[in-house]
Amino acid sequence: MNISKIKFSEEWDKLKPERFKAGNFFTTFRGYSIKKHHYYLSVIGKNDVFHDVELNGKVLGVAKLVAAEPRLSNDLSLDEIRKDTYGYFRRGDFNNILKKFYNMESVAGLWLVFKIIKVNDTNIPNRK
Repeated sequence: MNISKIKFSEEWDKLKPERFKAGNFFTTFRGYSIKKHHYYLSVIGKNDVFHDVELNGKVLGVAKLVAAEPRLSNDLSLDEIRKDTYGYFRRGDFNNILKKFYNMESVAGLWLVFKIIKVNDTNIPNRK
């Protein structure tokens, strides 16, 4: 079994205990590179490749990549942005995050969809 990591530095809505549950899906938008694109496409559908989902160095659980699509940040719908970040986010908020991460407001990226396989309850705040 191969374990990779998908890291987050902020507890987006999708990572909160009420949403981060086995069987649920979450998305993440990552800056594009050919190397990343080839890697992600190569692991879709493989039963021996999993990703530890980390929030500030703590493993929240394990997920499996189910889709990877090249996308431009400007082409993401407001609904997609809100599901990926916070329910109250506007496009301007998302553009500010992109500027912080990539030093530009419009980015070519990869829209990744993961299925949560296992939740590590001990590392998630407010979980018993």
